[in-house]
Amino acid sequence: MKKIKRIVLFKFHKEFEICKNRLEILRKFNPDIPIYGLYGGQRKDYKNAKKLDIPISMIPSDDWYWKWRNGDLSLRWWYKQAGHKIDFDMLHVFEWDLILFDSVENYFRDIKNGIAMSNVQLLAPIYDHWIWTAEKLGRIEYLELIKLAKKKFKYRKKALAGNCGGLCLSKKFLEEYSRIDEMPSLCNDEVRLLLFAQCLNMKIRNIKIPSKKFFNVDQNEILPEEVLRSSQEGIKLFHPVWQKLILP
Repeated sequence: MKKIKRIVLFKFHKEFEICKNRLEILRKFNPDIPIYGLYGGQRKDYKNAKKLDIPISMIPSDDWYWKWRNGDLSLRWWYKQAGHKIDFDMLHVFEWDLILFDSVENYFRDIKNGIAMSNVQLLAPIYDHWIWTAEKLGRIEYLELIKLAKKKFKYRKKALAGNCGGLCLSKKFLEEYSRIDEMPSLCNDEVRLLLFAQCLNMKIRNIKIPSKKFFNVDQNEILPEEVLRSSQEGIKLFHPVWQKLILP
């Protein structure tokens, strides 16, 4: 059986000393996995970002809101500029505040193709209150995006929702996604990744995540002492962790 070639793309925009700490943790558990960097911070700080000991690309935009909403478009850009030259099967996107106490090969061993995200679910039950599809928030842009998908791909599937925490993207998906002309910045990355994975007939998986006490996308900080204590009890994935973590 062919071994899946995995690489890590480390996304960051600030807190360079903490990022250095995160890379040390990544290397401790993944000594043989190539790690690349995607910097989305201010241009004036790029010289400090480049001090991290990994190959780094800088997102060519100064608009922080655009970068926050459009992580997938940043990944498309990275793939076109650098990623297509790299030999890999699966890309694991690690935001600077994500910590994994395991190797990516072991923790994501069931993710071998397509894409994987956290909290993947049918959109219908949350359609009226999810920020990206709610009537007074993202509904207009969402409907425009669906209209485009129907026109270009004859999209007729049940729509999905999910989160980008722990995002895994196959090279095949990135290759085909990067070829779609004029990808609009409608809605956000979470909506588009799932929608176009469906359009491209890619397999979509849920990644393993612990309870909300240890993994959330609601800006509820996980403290280092909680990470260390819980890791001894078998919890492996944590988000968001904003402080430096000293391993025992």
